[in-house]
Amino acid sequence: MSRIRETLAIAGSIAAVGGAMEAQQALANPVAHEASASWTILGGDPLQPGGIHTRNDFVGLVTSAKGTTAMEYDGLNSTEISAIKLAAREGKETSCELHYGDHFVAESFGINGTSVDHNVTFEDPRYKDTPSPAFCMKVPVTENGVTKIFSIKIPDICANFGILGIEEKKVVPTPKPAPKPHHPPKKTEVEIVKIALDDTGKQLPATPTGTFRFKETDTTSTGAVKTENILYNATPQLTGKFPVGSRLTVTEETPLGNDKWKELSPTTQHFTIGNKIVKVVYKDEEVAPNAPAPAPAAICNGDTTNANSGVAAQGGDCSINTVTIVKPVTIETPPVTLPVKPPETPPVTPPVTPPVTPPAPPVTPPPAPKPPTIVMENMPSEGGFAGNPTPLQICAEATSNPTTDGVNVVFTDMNANTLTNTYADPNGDPNSYCVSEGAPLAPQIGRQYV
Repeated sequence: MSRIRETLAIAGSIAAVGGAMEAQQALANPVAHEASASWTILGGDPLQPGGIHTRNDFVGLVTSAKGTTAMEYDGLNSTEISAIKLAAREGKETSCELHYGDHFVAESFGINGTSVDHNVTFEDPRYKDTPSPAFCMKVPVTENGVTKIFSIKIPDICANFGILGIEEKKVVPTPKPAPKPHHPPKKTEVEIVKIALDDTGKQLPATPTGTFRFKETDTTSTGAVKTENILYNATPQLTGKFPVGSRLTVTEETPLGNDKWKELSPTTQHFTIGNKIVKVVYKDEEVAPNAPAPAPAAICNGDTTNANSGVAAQGGDCSINTVTIVKPVTIETPPVTLPVKPPETPPVTPPVTPPVTPPAPPVTPPPAPKPPTIVMENMPSEGGFAGNPTPLQICAEATSNPTTDGVNVVFTDMNANTLTNTYADPNGDPNSYCVSEGAPLAPQIGRQYV
């Protein structure tokens, strides 16, 4: 319907009842009324002249006093209004479009005063084929176990505050998981079994009680430590129940009493408690006491078996209370002559003769090295003759015992001239050296020696 026609219809109704003055007052004040089912002119009576075109415009309208009034006329309470304002500030709106035929459960408008239409359908024929831009936002609000989802659409052109629908959902509280039953940790019994042997290695039919002592230390998984002293009084001796997974240490301590015992088991034993009963077994053997020395014969004033002897029988009772004296007896002891022991002659210690060290054998010096033997090789050799270009070649080898490696061989002629044309033996002998001498140009008189 046209906003102008709607306003005039309202004013005419009021004037018919209360006069023109009341009609003018109704036009000046905000009103809420049931409108007709059709919204036919977009922008005819806008809530925000000029409309809204940016996000800042949208937030400014929703959070303004005018926006609050519009939402109140749409039927929203303070909790719902606060939730919608918060959603606008948090940027929950989206860009959307106003379509021909959109139905609103409530739509607030008005330039001079806020008005509201309920159950109105947008039917402006100008937008039958072309929608108009708008802002949309869905805001959930939960109160008293019920969640309402408000679908809001505000056209850009007029900024009328429209509510497309309110969807209600009953909030089903999420059942809290039932608390898991608390089961105390499983515990396992621990027993000590004591085996006692006599001094011959045979097991005693019954282990002595009140003699053997133990110290038991339990360390739980949390690190707590508990120590208990145990006196063995039963076979087996139940020491208690301990949580599965804890660590148990049992130590045997010194037995009580005068008897001596030798431990045949480790003094300290360690266990990790499982699901089966833990039996801690200890074995001890009694140590035989030393044999007592025989008692000397007792001399008494008399005995009951021979009143004249005055000497108690071996092993008899020498208590004065058990001796009956018949008559005094005088015992004469003949003098005893002890043999005289001759003086002892100290043993004679023979003089100690120091050991004789034989003289060391003479040291034979190593044989002196023999001088090297010079052996001439390749003599005579070809060459060295007048008219023969082949030089005279002479080699010599130095030998000795031991080796003569490193011996220098010097070649000289009969006139003590040193020949310098030496070279290594072409055969590779390390002790052989050679010399060459060119042939003379003419026959020489006499001999030439090297």
